[in-house]
Amino acid sequence: MAKSPLSVTQEEQDGICILTITGAVDGDTYPEFKSALHPICRGEVKKFILDCTGVTFLNSQGIGLLAGLHRQTMIEEGNAALCGLTPRLSKTLDLVGLGPRLQIFKTRAEALAAMQQDAGDSSS
Repeated sequence: MAKSPLSVTQEEQDGICILTITGAVDGDTYPEFKSALHPICRGEVKKFILDCTGVTFLNSQGIGLLAGLHRQTMIEEGNAALCGLTPRLSKTLDLVGLGPRLQIFKTRAEALAAMQQDAGDSSS
């Protein structure tokens, strides 16, 4: 059985970094996943959305990295959101206590709208 490769693409919309993740985050692909998220981990990006629509698997290291991103975002007073989670991934994040702490949206459009609304609220 062929493994699905990991693909992480980055774009920017209205000052928000959007990372689209496709494939499985496992032992083989975790270094690539971590490398793609490195600027966020270092606090270089304060507003971002992780579009997980194409994520087929997220291992414990990947979940740990999401927890670290959440902490970093809180420290940096940034704004982070996830969208497009499969029901299984959403349940996993809930089970480890991370789901309720994260901003999770069904679609990228919903995540963008919420972030744009937050930006408007903070500038008033």
